[in-house]
Amino acid sequence: MSAQIAIDDSWRTREESSPSFTLGFRPDVEGLRAIAVLTVLAFHSSVPLFTGGFIGVDVFFVISGFLITSLMLAELADTGRISLKEFYARRARRILPSASLVIVAVGIASVVWFTLLRTLDTAQDMLASSLYVVNWQFIHQGTDYLATRSNESPLLHYWSLSVEEQFYVFWPSLLLLAVLIARKLSVSWKTSIAVAILVVTGSSLALSAWVTPLSPPTAYMSSFTRAWQFGVGALVAISIPTLRRLMNRSGLVLILISVGWLGLGALVVATIMFNSRTPYPGTAALVPTLGTAAIIVAGTDPKLYRGVTAGRLLGTSPMRAIGRLSFAWYLWHWPFVVFGEAIAGHPLDWPVKAGLVLISAIPAWLTLRLLERPIRFSRSISSRPSAGLAVGATAMILSAVAGLALGSHVLHGLGSATLFANTPTLSSVFAPNSGGMNSGAVSPNPLVAADDRPKPDDCILLTGQVSGPECRFGDRKGPTVVLFGDSHAQQWQPALESLAAKLGWSLVIRTKAGCPAEDIPAAEGSSANFSLPTCAQWRTETINSIANELHPSLIVVSGLSNYLKQGTDSPAYWSRTLARLQPAHAPILYIRDNPEPNADVAACMSSALDDWKKCSFDRASALRQDSIAGAILAGAKPGVYLADFTNYLCPDVKCPAVRSGILLYRDDSHITATLARVMTPALAKVIDDAGIAPKGTVK
Repeated sequence: MSAQIAIDDSWRTREESSPSFTLGFRPDVEGLRAIAVLTVLAFHSSVPLFTGGFIGVDVFFVISGFLITSLMLAELADTGRISLKEFYARRARRILPSASLVIVAVGIASVVWFTLLRTLDTAQDMLASSLYVVNWQFIHQGTDYLATRSNESPLLHYWSLSVEEQFYVFWPSLLLLAVLIARKLSVSWKTSIAVAILVVTGSSLALSAWVTPLSPPTAYMSSFTRAWQFGVGALVAISIPTLRRLMNRSGLVLILISVGWLGLGALVVATIMFNSRTPYPGTAALVPTLGTAAIIVAGTDPKLYRGVTAGRLLGTSPMRAIGRLSFAWYLWHWPFVVFGEAIAGHPLDWPVKAGLVLISAIPAWLTLRLLERPIRFSRSISSRPSAGLAVGATAMILSAVAGLALGSHVLHGLGSATLFANTPTLSSVFAPNSGGMNSGAVSPNPLVAADDRPKPDDCILLTGQVSGPECRFGDRKGPTVVLFGDSHAQQWQPALESLAAKLGWSLVIRTKAGCPAEDIPAAEGSSANFSLPTCAQWRTETINSIANELHPSLIVVSGLSNYLKQGTDSPAYWSRTLARLQPAHAPILYIRDNPEPNADVAACMSSALDDWKKCSFDRASALRQDSIAGAILAGAKPGVYLADFTNYLCPDVKCPAVRSGILLYRDDSHITATLARVMTPALAKVIDDAGIAPKGTVK
């Protein structure tokens, strides 16, 4: 596991005549960890003025790139080799035991406070976190780290730890490869390493800038779009000898003092000015990344810890104490917030969340004192790399096995999916006396409810996509019916598919997740997707296609009703879209949005099969204002017709989660595909009564 690097005889002489890569203790870097963790903690607590506190992770990345590269360069310069075994042993005993402890603790807490389905999700996250690939799992799920959501994973913050561990796997090999290339080409190994770091850093930065507007979840959590931040820290590390040689030149000290304060100012500006709508990381991440690099560069000279300097501020005892606690505190704080909200049953105000984060410092301190430091500085473990690797492997295995065991427990509790042999009828599900049934198995089973959605999956475009494969159902020669809108429009696809198959329609699906058909300006939207140029582009191109190319006989539109900030409502935005569809000369059917549970109904039902009423929700809070529906109903929109199924889904002050064994919602917002198929006759009647059915009356 050791890589021996053969370097020409003149190498040692050159190195002895130049400053070393050896760092020594950097109190400012330890204090800089405090800045990193405090900004993240404040962001997760929703503390005012810390809307950009997520940049603390960027600070951690730069610090890691700087420290790890410095250690390897110092070893390479002093011994001519890098011991991969020793490198990974240090990382394993430093990180893995504490990280695995929190993973196991999260699993235990989920059994106590989570529903079965949410516990199953947590078990999957435990396994992925134990293997340090959970960032890719969240990317696959389309998790938007900066968005405010309910039912967030208590291990969401492990995405950054996964990125860091993947960096540790890749980085030593890159440096060794650069040295081998230098030997082959007879060039300086330092130059070769610097070029390699520059290539990786530049490529990753370019990739980040390109991917950020196309797929924010991927850009935010991908190792490839974050590698450049480690690379910036590595570039600082390789420049340390040069900086030290320049220390004696007049004026440099004053320049470095200014650089340090400018770097600290950049972190403050990013923390205050950035928010969830900032396209991130992209080029915006240059601000905290270069700011962190500036602070590290400014602390190169020990003299800079005296006087009015950023290094002296960061090197104070309180900052260093928080810096030492930062890793354990980062691990513990987020589960406290998530489980606190799970116990409360609703989102918490920021003072309460901040209080929970402060309380989480207690288990963090215990972890530091009783686990992290004893293992890290144990003579018997640190003296033998194999012992350190064994400790890390054991920790990973224990937390991974805990995740597998928890998942098995949940699957046993939920049983197999319960499906009706045939889809029940509308009358049987919504009969007047059907509400008397309040317990038992439901269809779809909560375990598979999330997948009970329109198929195929590529019929709805995702973030960053403007076009995709054609989605057309029914008789291609029949009259064209277009379904247009977001995922709340697409959820009605199964009902329209049934009608298309029965009546010979040619059904065309034009939907995009998180992007409303209504023409809402980017500045007015509550979703970060509004800042993406692809949303407006897709809407414009789709409307033009419907109006000028598809020549539909009927246009069906719908969408989520709470896109606007603070739940406001304006009919003007829908009016603009409806007006732009008029050149198609086709009737337009507007389906009013369904009541919104604002809690994951499938997850709730996984632990409520004995009493379905546990998952019902208030009609008053579930129904959003819908001015355009009122205007249509009043006849103010000629050629536009209304389908309102509210009284089916919520006939009383409490909206049910289940009717006659049919699970109505697959998550916290969308109806199940099973329900959509049940609702086919109701939709057909609306179309028939309005007299807008292609090829005559729907029967």
